[in-house]
Amino acid sequence: MQAPIRLHSDEPSAFQVPPPLSLYVHFPWCARKCPYCDFNSHAQADGELEAAQLRSRYLQALREDLESALPAVWGRTVRSVFIGGGTPSLMTGEEVDRLLCDIRALLPLAPDCEITLEANPGTMEAQRFRDFRAAGVNRLSLGIQSFDDDQLTRLGRIHDGRQAVRAAEQAGQHFERFNLDLMWALPGQTVDQVEVEPFEMLPGLLGRPHRLPPIVDAAQPCQLVVVERLDAERQPVHTGPRGSRGSAAPPSCPDWLPA
Repeated sequence: MQAPIRLHSDEPSAFQVPPPLSLYVHFPWCARKCPYCDFNSHAQADGELEAAQLRSRYLQALREDLESALPAVWGRTVRSVFIGGGTPSLMTGEEVDRLLCDIRALLPLAPDCEITLEANPGTMEAQRFRDFRAAGVNRLSLGIQSFDDDQLTRLGRIHDGRQAVRAAEQAGQHFERFNLDLMWALPGQTVDQVEVEPFEMLPGLLGRPHRLPPIVDAAQPCQLVVVERLDAERQPVHTGPRGSRGSAAPPSCPDWLPA
């Protein structure tokens, strides 16, 4: 007599939940190429019509590229999306919405997925903040670099200190989570300047939790000053490893899928 077929096994299942995924989307255009930047970025076309046509073609190419990568990541939930560049804030709200709709159609996003967009003060106004938020962006990364006009000129930035302050204030009005990119240990920059700039230019900065990258090389004295200032104000300071161009990496860091 043939033995009965067992439909269940006492052995643990070989199937496991696939690890989460993070998606990096690159936008290659800027209003102007900064002399210190070595990222894959280029000055956008002069005419708005031509620039808009290039952006539309690029968004279609991004979707096709993501579609081709699906077999390698099938079934994995996306925990974070980072749209970097370049200057992604050159996109319109409609273009960001198109991009995020394509991503949602192709990949499962976690309910609490963090969606970050890089922005530069010289390319932002209040309406764009609102449009990006409405499209689904829930975290902004502002490329301030410095609040000092002379330093910004030497860096080749298109904004000044006043525009940097305004952009940071508007980011705080529209986003619960945002970061300010600041460059430390610049040529001619003093530790005293580092202490004065962010705290006197942005009084509201001390009302929020702070996360700082690991202390490294020449920037160490500058960062120590900022850490001590935040500690004196009894503000929480978080340091440690970071995800790729995103917020702090979780304990179980997911893989990053470039697009």
